[in-house]
Amino acid sequence: MTPPFRWLYPLFILCLALTACGKANDEFPVLSREAQVSPEGESLVKSDPAGPIPQPQVPSLSSEEAADPVFPAEVIKYRVEIRPEKKHQTIEAIFRDTAELFVLADKPVTNPMTLTRRLRSSLEKGQEILRSQGHYEGKVTGWTEKNDKSPDMVVVINFDPGPVYHLGESWVKVGKDPEPEPGAQDPKAPVEPPVVKDPAAKVLPPVDAPPPSTDLTKSGWVAGERALADQVLAMVENNVSVWTAKGYPKAKTIETHYFLDPDKKLLNAEVTLDPGYYALMGPLVVEGDGAVETAYIENLVTWQVGEVWDQRLLDRFVDAMFQTGLFKTVDPVIGEEDDYGHRPILVTLSATPFKTVSGSVNFDSDFGPGIILSWEHRNFTARGDRLRLEFPAWADLIQFGASYVRPYFLSPKQNLLLDFSAIHERAQAYALTAVSAAGGIERQLTRHLSGLFQLSLEAGRLEEDDKPQSEYTIYGLPSALSWDFSDDYLNPTKGSRVKISVEPYTGTYFDSFNVIKSRLDASHYFPITDAGRLVFAVRGAAGGIWGAERTSLPATLRFYGGGGGSMRGYEYQSVGPRNDRDEPDGGGAMAEVSGEVRVRFGESLGATVFVDGGMVYDRPDFDKIGQSFLWGGGLGFRYYTPIGPFRLDLATPLTPRKDDNPLQFYLSLGQSF
Repeated sequence: MTPPFRWLYPLFILCLALTACGKANDEFPVLSREAQVSPEGESLVKSDPAGPIPQPQVPSLSSEEAADPVFPAEVIKYRVEIRPEKKHQTIEAIFRDTAELFVLADKPVTNPMTLTRRLRSSLEKGQEILRSQGHYEGKVTGWTEKNDKSPDMVVVINFDPGPVYHLGESWVKVGKDPEPEPGAQDPKAPVEPPVVKDPAAKVLPPVDAPPPSTDLTKSGWVAGERALADQVLAMVENNVSVWTAKGYPKAKTIETHYFLDPDKKLLNAEVTLDPGYYALMGPLVVEGDGAVETAYIENLVTWQVGEVWDQRLLDRFVDAMFQTGLFKTVDPVIGEEDDYGHRPILVTLSATPFKTVSGSVNFDSDFGPGIILSWEHRNFTARGDRLRLEFPAWADLIQFGASYVRPYFLSPKQNLLLDFSAIHERAQAYALTAVSAAGGIERQLTRHLSGLFQLSLEAGRLEEDDKPQSEYTIYGLPSALSWDFSDDYLNPTKGSRVKISVEPYTGTYFDSFNVIKSRLDASHYFPITDAGRLVFAVRGAAGGIWGAERTSLPATLRFYGGGGGSMRGYEYQSVGPRNDRDEPDGGGAMAEVSGEVRVRFGESLGATVFVDGGMVYDRPDFDKIGQSFLWGGGLGFRYYTPIGPFRLDLATPLTPRKDDNPLQFYLSLGQSF
């Protein structure tokens, strides 16, 4: 049977086509959207895990644009005006970084629907931003306008943040409460949470032990502070850490409710938490291929068997395992209770390759072109001990070195260090052929303080330009204390370092001598930005030799200045006293200062601007320290790698002498200090 009015179908389709084509040329409709609470106030905001306010995220570049029909129209250009301009700078800055109107600005707009969608999405983003900054009653409106002086469309965004909400009360409840019956107690009222006890567990929490937390104050919640979304989310997450550090390894958040009080402008929070079972730390059980002895791994254990479970101790153990460089994976699992109520920690390990053979052609900023051959075994006797053989050779320096490090030697907090070196060097100040050996103990005294004590022996032949060749022997007891509060060994961005070394020496060189050589080094790192991408670093050093004139000591004991690790802009060992032939002669005291501004671009590239100053003196005289400084400065470039930044520094002397080259360059791994 033929449907009635079938002749209307073509007419209907034609009308739709004409309507679509006509709208492609219509003016933009004015669009306004408000983001604000209802007149009664928004009483409850649920967020698990998004939090009270979803944090602003950069929008997808494909999902919105893909749905647009294609119109045969010219590209529509627009610009965005935020009103009132620069009055709410933080809100405006976040909006510019996350709103589609800005993020997708380089994507062409070919029809009004696309721009309308971007405006609508951006207004929703503005609402999120207002709430994330504590403005729960704020509103954001937006519309499009024509500009007679320009063909571009004008998109206007108006922010009215309204009052700021602050933190009110918080409650932590154990277990998920049932829905309240009519007339029951207000669920927002604070509840003293009982700790869940597992009747099947052998160990239960002490009867008189309070629960780890009944509110969020231990997680950073301070009533009266501004209710910023990211901080509130962090407090809720930190609350779990409070419980896992006090005996509950499986604690987790079930749900979170946030209550707004429009009258008092407060944000209250209620967290429901499942504590899981109560536990005591148990023994370590290692599962793996046995390439590293369990006795070595046990030295890294950070807990005592039988103490209340503390997840932080387990995390530190895992970090220490990775820092050894011996393991590719470290997977800890909590085992079942033993007869004493302890929960053993089962750790499955997979080791990395232990042996490395390497060779490279290098250019050293102080010695010129050369080669370096090395062999290293990082688990020489299956106890994490490291043996390294190295053969660097340059035109003026040939050296063979062997070093051995035995960790946890006689104590979990100290290492055995052994070094041997044979060297032939022809420097500007002297010619040297010698062998040296040293052995000692390095001990970690506290988390940030370490000490070093060694016995050393050096013997060889030394020829200086103003002296005949002579044999020499040096016996020493070098020792040092080091404080390291920096955040990274090769690329520090904050914190400080201090090292004090005291080195008594006795020996013969033409005649016998007894001296004490000491030095103080200190550096500090000021992060200018939170991410550590802009850092100001400063360094100072001073040292002296007491007990003999510098000319009666072998040249290897004296101080020299200049070079990549000292005063950039001056040749290696060229700063300081000079002999009758106007060649560097070394000194009995030194002082240096440095300053750097370090900038990092992206993940791999960086640059520095630096100034170095210093001088080497005849003898330690505090009245002269700091006088007659030579200054150098320049630019540096950094390429960041997983093992530290590779650096290239270009420097020039700022107080040049008659024989100084106008440009020096230095290549190395790691920051200059």
